[in-house]
Amino acid sequence: MSDYIDDHGGTHVNLLKHQARLVRLKLVSGAVVLGERHDKPAARAVIADLLIARVVTRLFLEINDLAVFEEEEELLFVLKLLDKKHGNAISLETLLTIAKFNHVPVVGYDNASNDDGRLRPTTAEGMANRNMEMGRALTAHGGPGALALVGSFHLYPKHSGGDFSTTLQAHGNVAFSSAIDLSRY
Repeated sequence: MSDYIDDHGGTHVNLLKHQARLVRLKLVSGAVVLGERHDKPAARAVIADLLIARVVTRLFLEINDLAVFEEEEELLFVLKLLDKKHGNAISLETLLTIAKFNHVPVVGYDNASNDDGRLRPTTAEGMANRNMEMGRALTAHGGPGALALVGSFHLYPKHSGGDFSTTLQAHGNVAFSSAIDLSRY
């Protein structure tokens, strides 16, 4: 189950394989949120392998609601911009392709930009608001098998206002132990 982990895990291959097994077990009982550094492939390698193993029933990505894209080319353009910005060895487009191939619905659940297309501020208040909106989507469409990928800052109160109630996992009714930060790998 670890082709992507083997290829992109670097010195942390065994730790990532352990994390993948842990996530796989947690997905049976509810949604799991994986935190990443947007420029590091560890969390995406775990997700890719879990998608291929067909244990993910719905994938949540930290991008705008997919309904805002009238055509797939628009979505791919945005994904390529994000991928270029972050330089991750495993692109969001790759995750989308693997999910589609394995018939896993993908949900874009972060409306980080305002109606005029400008990014919302990355203040604690802005992060708390994004966490609340993403949490609503997780609550409405999550459940067992649902796997969400976010920047790891969404998991920590210090980035979203200071207490646990402002984190993504709190808003998304995700068990504290099912919010796993892989940004250090």
